[in-house]
Amino acid sequence: MPCSLCQPETTEPAQPDCPDCGSFPEDRAFARFFREFARPESGAKILDVAPPAPQLAYFPQERFLGGARYTAIAPVRLPEADSVKLPHRFIEMDITHLSFSDASFDMIICNHVLNYVRSDFLAMSELHRCLKARGMAFLNVSMMPGKSRRAGEGTGSPGSGREWRYGDDYFERLEAAGLFVLRLPLKALLKNFPEAGALPEDAQQVICFKFRDAMEAFRSGLSR
Repeated sequence: MPCSLCQPETTEPAQPDCPDCGSFPEDRAFARFFREFARPESGAKILDVAPPAPQLAYFPQERFLGGARYTAIAPVRLPEADSVKLPHRFIEMDITHLSFSDASFDMIICNHVLNYVRSDFLAMSELHRCLKARGMAFLNVSMMPGKSRRAGEGTGSPGSGREWRYGDDYFERLEAAGLFVLRLPLKALLKNFPEAGALPEDAQQVICFKFRDAMEAFRSGLSR
């Protein structure tokens, strides 16, 4: 059964790993959240950092972006980058050294990326710098109980490519970079999403803002 990402008309849950596009439930949950609650305005500028293959293939479409402009970046060119056509673009770029001007983007998507960045504070600071005053940044990461630490630290085992294993203080790390953090219960917000049952009960969407009033305005809009 194809998923709601590659077949938007479907109303049936897909297999955990979609046989058509390869997406996972968390990929599809974020896509649904983005469509229902982010709703970028025409002309908005969106930055997507190291997107997974299904997201890079499907996000540069009108059903997700409307009239917004999409820029995807990654340290190396991804195979799916050829699917990104003008007016959208793909650029090889390191998240810790963004070449964009201050306040360039209305929305930044950086999901499950910071775990793999050695200088995560520098990356968070760069995202803060490039975010517009009223913008929002989606910054989900994989987390574990306890304090954040370097992957493999204290265990004698390698981190399987990860630089960080984030704990409950992840949100404090974001705040130290100047960001205001909003944590939303994902399953409650997506109760009509056919694949919500595949998400953990404590699944959340982490959204960061440059200013508190922008965060409160977004939070208020969710209740209307």
